[in-house]
Parts: sequence; structure tokens; C-alpha cells
Amino acid sequence: MRATPPLLVLGALLAVTGCYGGGDGSGGLPADIPTGGTSREYTYQPGEQITVDLTMHADGRTTPFLSGYQPTIEFAYQEQTAECSARLPVDLHEFPPGGNHVIGLDCDQEITVHTDTPGFRLLEDGTEYGTGEVVFTDARP
Repeated sequence: MRATPPLLVLGALLAVTGCYGGGDGSGGLPADIPTGGTSREYTYQPGEQITVDLTMHADGRTTPFLSGYQPTIEFAYQEQTAECSARLPVDLHEFPPGGNHVIGLDCDQEITVHTDTPGFRLLEDGTEYGTGEVVFTDARP
């Protein structure tokens, strides 16, 4: 039996709530989360956690990274680039090369993401080491 999108969203939400966050219980999700299939853009303020599904290339980094890792993230929407700090879920001690996980990113500047263009690239010194998409949920009031 195939998983339906609501179940996938629930799984992503459950994974993200374990991320090290601001301690407010929100899981770091933005205040203006979409409530349905609407096509919109969402703005994340500096330091506000952006929940992402990240895949690191198996032939990229040779060592895993920990929470606090600070790569450059290039968001596809409006080609925005920011320095971001990775926040791993509580049950994930390190993110291995070739791995795929839902994590949090805290960026140093305002980032706008569109639901139709959620993709991004993870870069180190201009070299791409991972790709992913912003995870949108309807978990916030």
C-alpha cells in the first residue's frame, strides 16, 4: 500500500520535532505554514529554523557532519544564497556522506521560499555536496 501525502507530511513533522530548536515547542516551523495545496511563498527570518529534506552526495564529503555545521545554502527560488547552521534531529548524532535526513537549517539572513520552487543546493567552497527541498507542513496554528 502506498503512503498518501498526509502521512508523508506527518512523518516529516514527527522527524523534525526532535531537532534541537529554540525550546518553544514549535519545532522551528515558520508562522505562515501553508494549510493546504496552495501555491505561496514563505519568508523565514534570520535564525528561524527552516525544515529541509537533505541528501548528501555519496561521492562528496568524506566525513560526516554534526549539528552546528555551517555550509553555504543556495536556494533555487530567486537564487538566494546564505550561510546556514545545520540542526540535526535528537536521534541523529551525525549526518553521514550519502545520507538522507530531515533536518533544520538556521540561516544568517532572511530567506523566501516558494512552495513551487522548494529546492536548494548545499555548497562548501563553491562545490556542491548535497541537494534537497524545504519541507512544508500544516502543523502551525
